[in-house]
Amino acid sequence: MSRPCIALIADPTPPEGCREYLAEAVELLTGTPPVRVDSRHFATGGRGRGVRDGGRLRLQVPEERLDFVPDVVLLYEIPPHRRRDLAAFQELLQTHDVVTLGTGAEAWRTATEKNLTVARFHRDGVAQMETVVLSRPSVWEAADVFDRLGGDTWARPVVGTGGDDTFHV
Repeated sequence: MSRPCIALIADPTPPEGCREYLAEAVELLTGTPPVRVDSRHFATGGRGRGVRDGGRLRLQVPEERLDFVPDVVLLYEIPPHRRRDLAAFQELLQTHDVVTLGTGAEAWRTATEKNLTVARFHRDGVAQMETVVLSRPSVWEAADVFDRLGGDTWARPVVGTGGDDTFHV
């Protein structure tokens, strides 16, 4: 039985390093490491290409000497400010019916914008602590919410930054 070819396409610049854990998990679960690709190759202006190969999609990055047909594409750890540049690549994956994890502009937006995340959790019955999303609140609005939450809370930016800028108040 052949092992699946899994492409882990990630941006190597964020300090989170989650892509390292995901690569280890892929190898642990499949017995083979993923093909690791810098996502910037497939962003607007990048030199990566996706071409039809029979009924499949072949990914090519000539300067990295990568030329392969993935069974699965994991598009992960893409900073919010770089996501728009990967929209055409996401459409290419969808058009070619590539099995993917972590793709879809709507899914990224929902995961990034906390008000949408909270609404989706509520819709789907996912338990969570009381959460209030404020965008540019007045001092009085912020103080009112702080009091309503019991004067002990965690704060973070409305648009996700991978856990950066989260602090206890």
